[in-house]
Amino acid sequence: MKKAIGLLVVALFLAFAGGAIFLAVSPDYEAQVVKGASMKPSLNIGDVVIIGPADGKIKPGTIVSYKLGEEFVIHRVVSVEEGMVLTKGDANEEPDAWALPISNVQGVFLCKIPYLGFLSAFVRTPVGWGVLILVPAVLLVGYFMRDMFKRSY
Repeated sequence: MKKAIGLLVVALFLAFAGGAIFLAVSPDYEAQVVKGASMKPSLNIGDVVIIGPADGKIKPGTIVSYKLGEEFVIHRVVSVEEGMVLTKGDANEEPDAWALPISNVQGVFLCKIPYLGFLSAFVRTPVGWGVLILVPAVLLVGYFMRDMFKRSY
């Protein structure tokens, strides 16, 4: 049972690391953290969304990401007319006050990882960085010491 749990932990770590590396090196895919509540209940603050290439997939109902000034906006497409896209947050009563050219769309929503954005923000603090390094290091040292003491008896 312990071996199965260990293999599961390693598999999850490798899958997470592989996904992170893929997102880091792929020019067409990216991860974005949801910072506002305009897409509730579909997307919540702190969710990480994976955005992929649009490739002609933009139609009403599609969730898209675009840049407005320096901020990324993740909203649902309401209409597409004459090369312009009108969007709206699910929690908003009215569509956005602007339409944007389809060329401004950064990508389309592929999937979300709930709450991962909070972990990302925590890791960027000194305490979070310490926990990210210290906790695994202490666990690793503890595992090796336990193994050493088992073999010495």
